[in-house]
Amino acid sequence: MKNGDYILVVAPDWYRGKRYRGRYCYEHHLVWEKETGLPVPDGCIVHHKDGNKFNNDIGNLQLMDAKAHVAMHSKKGKTMLEIKCPSCGKVFYKEKRFYCKKRLIFCSRHCVGKMYNFRQPTEAEVKKAEKENIIREFIDR
Repeated sequence: MKNGDYILVVAPDWYRGKRYRGRYCYEHHLVWEKETGLPVPDGCIVHHKDGNKFNNDIGNLQLMDAKAHVAMHSKKGKTMLEIKCPSCGKVFYKEKRFYCKKRLIFCSRHCVGKMYNFRQPTEAEVKKAEKENIIREFIDR
């Protein structure tokens, strides 16, 4: 039986994970519990590494935090920027759609404050920071 893109199977008596309609479970959850001896914890996802939801081999399954799983899937195929913070020099990543060409991009509000609140930077400092701010643009795959 299928539920969306996933396979549902009749859960054996020893299965401790979540059941659907009182009797079914996801096949990849069953494989995970059978191989590791542990049920899938609340707030975690069993991720298919190769993206094939029918490949339920234990080598293709990975336990992930639900938030990390959503973040990983939401970034794929988007244009990203590798950015160097002009204040602290930290390298971080941001989607290009959040970039505004009229201003510098900082890693945190604290770094914005360090750059602007205590003293006004010289024009040369701003130009240098603008030149070094964006390291590269790439498509996240």
